[in-house]
Amino acid sequence: MTLSCDKPSQLPEMPLGVYVNEATIVKVEDISGTTPVFMSRAVDIGLKLTLEVGREFQPVMLIAGNFRVDIKTGEVIGWGSACVVQDALYRLGYTGPLDPSNRIPPKVLQDLVGRQFWRLSYVSGVKQNGKPRYSDWTTIGAIEDGHDDLIARWKHSRSRGYPRNYRPDVLGAPVVGVVVPSKATADEDPF
Repeated sequence: MTLSCDKPSQLPEMPLGVYVNEATIVKVEDISGTTPVFMSRAVDIGLKLTLEVGREFQPVMLIAGNFRVDIKTGEVIGWGSACVVQDALYRLGYTGPLDPSNRIPPKVLQDLVGRQFWRLSYVSGVKQNGKPRYSDWTTIGAIEDGHDDLIARWKHSRSRGYPRNYRPDVLGAPVVGVVVPSKATADEDPF
């Protein structure tokens, strides 16, 4: 059998169905204020990254979220779920402020083109053709931190139950360390 190098290898310390690869940003779009297809409302801040991953296609990755807002005044008081955008900008080398309207400065967007980072993809279901579907984790890794840092952050996030759509069971291997109560035992009162 002739082997191929067209897919990343599954390293032993990697969770089942999780892959980490180097990615280079070839195009950046500010998607702040738009509603991505899979969401029900507009995001306060977001990036749409077109990536070079060494394959015949260029995947698109969305990193977006909403700010924490004071309910009474409507004033932005924190990053909220948009912390993934803050973290991505930091890991891509930007440590300055947003513009006065809390948007990403256009010069920052331009400077992201050509930047490299670690991208983590994970199995998240099954496509209509029966093959596994993979999703990108919206948390990225700085190249200088190494891929082990990103894997450690993934494992920590998984210990808290995120991302919720991680589905290693679709690969046909037993999933160890996950307890799923049966309907009968879940409804029983132990007391």
